[in-house]
Amino acid sequence: MSDKNKSADLEYENMQTAMDNASNLFDNYEKKILDLKNLLKISGLVNSTLNIHEMNETLLFTCQGTILVSTISIFFIESIITSSFVLRSSVGLHEDPGKICLKEDDPLVAVLSGKEQCIFICDLEQDSKYEESLKLLQPLSPHMIIPMRFKKKNVGFMVFGEKLTQQPFTTAEIDFLKQAADFAAIAAENIRLFEMATRDRMTNLYVHHYFQNRLEEEIVRAIRYENPLAFLMFDIDHFKSVNDTYGHQAGDIVIHGTANLIRENLRKLDLPARYGGEEFAIILPETSWRKALPVAERIRHIIEETEFDIKREKPIRVTISGGICELEQILPEDFHSTTPAAGTDNDLKQKLIQATDSALYASKHSGRNQISTYSKNSM
Repeated sequence: MSDKNKSADLEYENMQTAMDNASNLFDNYEKKILDLKNLLKISGLVNSTLNIHEMNETLLFTCQGTILVSTISIFFIESIITSSFVLRSSVGLHEDPGKICLKEDDPLVAVLSGKEQCIFICDLEQDSKYEESLKLLQPLSPHMIIPMRFKKKNVGFMVFGEKLTQQPFTTAEIDFLKQAADFAAIAAENIRLFEMATRDRMTNLYVHHYFQNRLEEEIVRAIRYENPLAFLMFDIDHFKSVNDTYGHQAGDIVIHGTANLIRENLRKLDLPARYGGEEFAIILPETSWRKALPVAERIRHIIEETEFDIKREKPIRVTISGGICELEQILPEDFHSTTPAAGTDNDLKQKLIQATDSALYASKHSGRNQISTYSKNSM
């Protein structure tokens, strides 16, 4: 081959290499642009929502689609009255892992609080003190954990499975996930502050003023979409005697335990609140009074059978009374055929509360530990 041909071949190879490098560079820039767009999407949501489920869904699916991770799970602080971390959402899992909770004194929580970088599960497996923690996380197919930190405080963490390609995470991918975790931490803190303003610290149920606003909103929604709406009120029977006999600390234990039992036996869309000292109220969207009655009876029965440990020689038991009213029951006969006047929503709210309270009073008057439903004829 002549020198001229060799030179031409070399020039062609150099040109091909330059084109390949340019193509790779273009692909890298395109990937970075896409990553930035996804981070902006997450950032925008962080600043626009206090809905934890909406935030989790966008965050998890965006990370999974960008990095092609097999599974991703996110843990937040359980509530404003505990520092435990609980699994809130997951994507990519074949089965529901159920409730997974890491206590605040868990050694894994401690190491997450002291690090800002990612932690690989294989490194934790070398130390026996993390054995129980890793057993709890096993249903999530964990491969890597990234802490979510806000102002040097750990507010949660994200658990990632392996990549679908089975390749190791690159530095750029880890940086992307860390930035996503930083945005998620801001969202988690915003949600925590919102919950502090709207939740009762003793029971973790909604406070009275927020509940009143939500009840009015649910009434508007029920009327607009012609859905049923049930309202339920509970009151702990003879609660004053609990305080007088065993002390206010025992009373607090009973209120806290009753609130937990109420919350555990409701759907996610139901809205429970601490309405007064020992009184609770629940909004049941898309529910008629007939469907609300077995819910109320189940809660009443569970509380009746529960022993509350008040730190005395023997636990105690309490009962509750309840009242139910459906929105449709207090609407005027011509309501659906006329245009509602201004202020109707608030008027209906007051009538619904009054009707439900009268049903609750009927339960108290009839001997307590029972549920009554509102009736125009009997009230």
